[in-house]
Amino acid sequence: MKVHIKISPSPQLPHHREYGEAFAAGLKMHGIKEKDIVIEADFVTRRCDVAVFWGFHPRTADIRARQQAEGNRYLVMERAVLGPQMEMVQLGWDGQGALANFCNGASPPDRAEKYASLLKPQRRAKKQDYVLVIGQMPGDNSLSGMDIDQWRRDVVAQLSEITDRRIVYRPHPNDPRIALGEVGVSYLGGDLEPALAGAAVVVTYNSGTGVDAVLAGVPVITLDERSHAWPVAGHDLQAVADLAALKFDRKQWLNDLAYTQWSKAEIISGAAWEHLRQILREPFGNPSTGSGLRLRTSPQDDHSEGQG
Repeated sequence: MKVHIKISPSPQLPHHREYGEAFAAGLKMHGIKEKDIVIEADFVTRRCDVAVFWGFHPRTADIRARQQAEGNRYLVMERAVLGPQMEMVQLGWDGQGALANFCNGASPPDRAEKYASLLKPQRRAKKQDYVLVIGQMPGDNSLSGMDIDQWRRDVVAQLSEITDRRIVYRPHPNDPRIALGEVGVSYLGGDLEPALAGAAVVVTYNSGTGVDAVLAGVPVITLDERSHAWPVAGHDLQAVADLAALKFDRKQWLNDLAYTQWSKAEIISGAAWEHLRQILREPFGNPSTGSGLRLRTSPQDDHSEGQG
């Protein structure tokens, strides 16, 4: 098996090389010969059985297209969504965000135990709580070309027809723009935790804040299925009128999410590859080991989940 690991040549992205080399070490633990593992600081397409790269960036589009056309696979590295982002990395096959295949359907709880304290009881909205709309960085790859400002305007307009609750917009913390000029909308910066504390519901396109909100026990509406909050969220803005329906059993979701990400030590030891290589026994595009994050769980009442 030939594996090509693509890393950025930029000195500003040292984690590309760090985790690329870690991944190569893990492959060797499984008997894959060094001559069959190539680390390349470019994004030129070359024939291989597995291509590995960071992020779902336009520069990898040709690589993805070739892997698919030739019936081969690609593995995407992303920042972790649970815990500190760079302590672990996500490893998912053949897709972006939650649409990648993490071989994590119906995962056991062992990896989720370290995150159990993050899972807070589901909150009941107070009368004064607001609808918190989450912004994202304009031009981010996760938006696939969508105009996030137009999305904000459309979402705010629809919400104001559905609910009497105050609408608060939280721009991405790295978005330098301040005054966006929306009538009837408050703007909220600062730390995320207090912003979530006053929210009746969080509305996001596919921001990672959706995961933070789910963990905090705040109901979430996410409008793109690449969001890792998708299985435990509403998908229609009309849901703000019935927040009681936005309660889900989050335990299995957390179990599955914990199996999307791996530590550097687990990658080097080959543990991550041991888990991920099961997909190679299947034809390209077979979802049977699927991403557990793509399967929506059934709504549950507060008592079915206990304290998380």
